[in-house]
Amino acid sequence: MPKFAYSVAGHTPAATPTDILTIRAPRNSALRLRRLRLSALATTAGSMGVTLLRRSAADTGGTSTTGAIGEREESGTDSDAVVTLYTANPAGLGTAGDIQFNGRLFFNLVGSPHDVVEKEWDADDGPVLAPGEYLAVNLGGGAVPAGGTIDVELEWEE
Repeated sequence: MPKFAYSVAGHTPAATPTDILTIRAPRNSALRLRRLRLSALATTAGSMGVTLLRRSAADTGGTSTTGAIGEREESGTDSDAVVTLYTANPAGLGTAGDIQFNGRLFFNLVGSPHDVVEKEWDADDGPVLAPGEYLAVNLGGGAVPAGGTIDVELEWEE
C-alpha cells in the first residue's frame, strides 16, 4: 500500500476552533490512518480537548487551504486524498460519525519544550475511511490560548 503524509508547523487556528483540519479519503480507494501527531505553543499556557472523528460529508464555508501531500515511500502513485486546513471555522460541519480518538492538547509557552499528542495505530487498527469519507481534527470550539499555534502531522496508507 502506498504511504503518504501531511504536516504543517505553526498553524494559527480560529480563536474558538471547531475543525482545524479534515482529510478526505480518495475517490476510488480506502484510506487507513497510521499516525496523528499534534503539538502547540502559545504566549499564554493552556490546554484544549482534541477529538479525531469521522464525517460522512464535507465541512462547508470557512477559510481554508488545501495542503500538499507528500509520498512516504516511492510508489510512483499520487494520492487522491484531500487535506483541508482551516484558519476560520467552517460555517457548517459535516455530519459527524464515530470518534476515533480523544485527547488533550497542551499549549506550552513559546521557548519551552513541546508536549505532544501522538496516536499511532498498528497495521490493522488505524481508522479506515471509505472512499469519499472524512476525518476531522476538532478542538471543540474552546478558546485558543493567547498567541496559540499548532503543529500537525498525519501519516496514512491508501
